[in-house]
Amino acid sequence: PPRLRAMAKPKFRPKSHEHDFVDEPDEDFFCKVSKELLLEPYQTQCCGNHLSGKVAQARRDCPICKTTTEYGVVLDKYHQKKVQSLKVRCSHKEKGCKWVGALGSLQIDHIDKDCQYVEVQCRYSGCGEVMQRRFTDEHMSNKCALRPFACQHCEYKDSYRNVTEEHWPNCKKYPLPCPNKCDEKTIERQHIERHLLTCPDFMRVRI
Repeated sequence: PPRLRAMAKPKFRPKSHEHDFVDEPDEDFFCKVSKELLLEPYQTQCCGNHLSGKVAQARRDCPICKTTTEYGVVLDKYHQKKVQSLKVRCSHKEKGCKWVGALGSLQIDHIDKDCQYVEVQCRYSGCGEVMQRRFTDEHMSNKCALRPFACQHCEYKDSYRNVTEEHWPNCKKYPLPCPNKCDEKTIERQHIERHLLTCPDFMRVRI
């Protein structure tokens, strides 16, 4: 009679994950049931396998060895540390980021603080413009209409928009050319009337 061939063990296929690993993680770094990456690995006290917290805490029996009498789980911090040390690429790699580092540092140390390709909002209240972090310095220093700005002719300070659109048209020290078009090009607004009294071009123009 023909010899029966033993059925091959199905290949472990982890659930698709959001991280771009430099090297694909071993099977031990994934939950045996949900196939999810073990960011919080709970180890069963009965058979020693690792489960995700969601799976481990939702059961009263072990999903691996099926025991009920000895079933219990504990957070395996050593295994968690190994998972967090896996090397990953930045999730903004397609935008140009070259960062490679530990999974545990990806969010809190890189994306939240340093990644120049993350979309962030201008910090000046009322602006709301969104841009990649690498463009924020230029925007906030030279482009944002709500950036702090001081009139260079007096001591008045406000936003760039308010200084240039509302203050300058009324600033007493703002330099103006002579209304009569004489050689004086930078007369403070508050001195225009006095200048017209002695202007070489005697045709007076009212401001």
